[in-house]
Amino acid sequence: MNRRILLIDSDAAFHEVLATHLAAYQFEIRVEAEADEALALGASEPPALVVVAVDEPEKHGFKVFQRLKKGPLSKVPVVLVTSTVTPESFAKHRGLKTHADEYLDKRTLTQDELLGKLDNLVGLGEASELPEPAAVQSHELDMDEDIPVEIDDIALGDDDVVLDEVMVDDASDDV
Repeated sequence: MNRRILLIDSDAAFHEVLATHLAAYQFEIRVEAEADEALALGASEPPALVVVAVDEPEKHGFKVFQRLKKGPLSKVPVVLVTSTVTPESFAKHRGLKTHADEYLDKRTLTQDELLGKLDNLVGLGEASELPEPAAVQSHELDMDEDIPVEIDDIALGDDDVVLDEVMVDDASDDV
């Protein structure tokens, strides 16, 4: 089953919201802010759902939506999202012959609304138990510990100088 969502949006915070809320449903979120690249990506790896941002002042997302509905992704459900367009603009768009499958306003969006609308479109299924993050173990570096480093392992610039250093093993000295 296709578990991929294509997000055409430059809003990193919204990507994080989607990724966080959909992680338990095993969805992969592919993000591409540039419309042409996103459409090419969607054509080569068809998603289960496309989410397109529509924002002021240009409202390019409406044009991207039109291209989606006329191209190879025409059968893929589309959700339009915004953080700037008025609810009235979305209501007018919903009244058109060809309209998005769903509309989300980032300013008022709740987790229940997001999951409910996406579930209606792509069938999220049952949430899986996410593994608890592994405890981060802190490892203090023992400063007496030998760390072998070869000079060849270190990138040097034209202005860098390397001095030869001879290391003596104190334990082998017979005093």
